[in-house]
Amino acid sequence: MATDNAQSKITTSKKITPKVRRSSVPLNWMGIKTKTLLLSGIERHELIKSGLNTSILSDAISTFKKVPRPELLIAIGLSKKTISRNVNSKLGPKHSDAAMALIEITDIAEKVLGTRELAEDWIARSALALNGKRPLDLLTTTPGIEAVKDLLTRIEFGVYA
Repeated sequence: MATDNAQSKITTSKKITPKVRRSSVPLNWMGIKTKTLLLSGIERHELIKSGLNTSILSDAISTFKKVPRPELLIAIGLSKKTISRNVNSKLGPKHSDAAMALIEITDIAEKVLGTRELAEDWIARSALALNGKRPLDLLTTTPGIEAVKDLLTRIEFGVYA
């Protein structure tokens, strides 16, 4: 009986805090947007400058159904091995900027084209207006990102020339 009371005191007085691994529960697209696109311009700047967490990038990539993961990583300028080695670490500013561009362009394309499926098809297909390049291939530079955004704006308003 004394043992039962002692054990009871140990169990009731000890606080158990479950450890939740961030990478075990991937974010959905809205969660990714909340942590990236819905931030203010200054907050996004600071996030890119300090480095986007690789888990957010992995979660974003996992939402793509039509574009293979290796193609998305190449578009950002990363390899599968780099991401695997650096789980839950931060990307450099250059790769953070490209990852944010992928998220933003995908979101804009979805709004303009109507569905996520159409957006993914469009991102992965070459476009005459982009000199035959795919939007996905233009995400690593600011002029490339601007050209893709400009094309989406022209598509939205029906101005192709």
